[in-house]
Amino acid sequence: MIFATNNAHKLQEARAILAGFDEIVSLNECGFSEEIPETADSFEGNALIKAKTIYEKLGKPCFADDSGLVVPALNGAPGVKSARYASENGPVNHHANNLKLLSELQGLSREAYFTTVICLYGFTPEPVFFHGKVEGTIAESLTGSSGFGYDPLFIPQGYNQTFSELGDEIKNTLSHRYHALMKMRQFFSKIPPIDLEEYNYSFDEALIAYHPVQPKDHSRLLVFQNKEIQHKHFYDLPQFLKSDTLLVANDTKVIPARFWFLNSKGQSIQVFLLKPLDSNWIFWEAMIGNRKKFKENESLVLEKDGLRLRVSWENRESNTIRLAADGGSIHDAIEKFGQVPLPPYIEREVQDGDRLDYQAIFASKEGAVAAPTASLHFTENLWSKLDDLGIKKSFVTLHVSAGTFKPVTARFANEHEMHAECFEVTLDLIDTLLNKRTGVTAIGTTSCRVLESLFFLGCKFALGRTEEVFVSSEDGYHPDFDTFNIETALLALREWVLKEGGVLKGETQIFIVPGYKFRLVQQLITNFHQPKSTLILMISCFLGDDWKKVYASALGEGYRLFSYGDSSLLQGRLEIRW
Repeated sequence: MIFATNNAHKLQEARAILAGFDEIVSLNECGFSEEIPETADSFEGNALIKAKTIYEKLGKPCFADDSGLVVPALNGAPGVKSARYASENGPVNHHANNLKLLSELQGLSREAYFTTVICLYGFTPEPVFFHGKVEGTIAESLTGSSGFGYDPLFIPQGYNQTFSELGDEIKNTLSHRYHALMKMRQFFSKIPPIDLEEYNYSFDEALIAYHPVQPKDHSRLLVFQNKEIQHKHFYDLPQFLKSDTLLVANDTKVIPARFWFLNSKGQSIQVFLLKPLDSNWIFWEAMIGNRKKFKENESLVLEKDGLRLRVSWENRESNTIRLAADGGSIHDAIEKFGQVPLPPYIEREVQDGDRLDYQAIFASKEGAVAAPTASLHFTENLWSKLDDLGIKKSFVTLHVSAGTFKPVTARFANEHEMHAECFEVTLDLIDTLLNKRTGVTAIGTTSCRVLESLFFLGCKFALGRTEEVFVSSEDGYHPDFDTFNIETALLALREWVLKEGGVLKGETQIFIVPGYKFRLVQQLITNFHQPKSTLILMISCFLGDDWKKVYASALGEGYRLFSYGDSSLLQGRLEIRW
């Protein structure tokens, strides 16, 4: 999709917000370098001029935006002249624009808002407009180093830092352009517009589990099979699994991803590792607490017993950090100094026991920053008992990200930006599935997400779409895949895995909501999830309206909730065969 801009900052922001939706290309990338005069007196008019010009010149549908800062006390200025506020006919000079704004605001109200209008042109008979707005105030001085334009001056409502100080990760979920782009994304979305309010429920906060039951398999187990509910314990699981059951577990291993540093002034800075960007774990995408106290050229250090861990910025704008270790490897240092990344609703200090409690017994591949919590109920004894009964087991790997705890702030499901997570699957798993020919039992929603993604990956290989190993949030609702049966998709996927040497690695952003059709998962072992979450949407899709009966029963019986809570064995409403 063509974005009628050559502004690198706008392009970066749009690509981040529309990740997984479509490839966004700039005018330069289309070979277009002409200046488009913005002569309208409104944001809508300028966006239309740009979009219409590109459509007529290149003959391809596109979108364009016009954005600006509006200060009511200045009669709407800078407004449509935001980019050239300091010099209408000269080159764009952001610093001069900011200084002029500070000068003219002396003694006046500092209330302001950013606004964006996007014009979508060529996709429909008439142009379509999307509006975005974020309110805030103008700071007394320029602060922060990221972003562009008026970002060093604009403090969004509800925050005490400027857009530049907050950084791109936060800004991209608040900004005027974010709201407009998400409305455009919703316009194209094939995801059903599910109202999240219908997936709310109330619960006693005393039911949130702060520690697991010991032994772990003594947690309670709600069994929902053949439309009937039974209340058991997790060690009773084998009696509810048929002899031909295939269990599929996630073998990811949680790393101690949270670190506490002190800067040179003794101020506390939290570093939360999100995702390694290289195989040696030197570069990481990270979330930084007290971010503005961690300066651009500063190194933070932890040291003990001859082992030292240093962290510094690699790219502050993209929240990329660099790790270095002395006296051992980076892996050693992470293990030594990191804390277990307990979810935010477990409001207590991390304890030594969490290192074992927040890790599955079959965890083997490091990379997750959150546990696949359904796995936590298995003990060595129970795992061996399943072997004795002849229950088959296979593994997938999905490195669970912090996005699993990301709250759904949108009212409707198709407005939510689903997080993507890295996975890998083996040829052995694909062959096992092809031989099984009936639905499998997924241990946890993370295993379920990978298994369901396999169908769409196979379809993509059959269609020749192999430029990336990626399942988007839209794929589960795309008509291109409706003509494929499960066996055909798995056979195509087998070819792809073989081509990659027996292991296929990629990312999945799969988003399962009511309206999605399950292809591989017949039963699901899972904990109880937060209201209005992406996981409760998955459960409601899996069970239909029976999810309400299941949750009402669990809450009525006092089941413990969330990551360290009790579990369930749920039978899906569709019989799956291939």
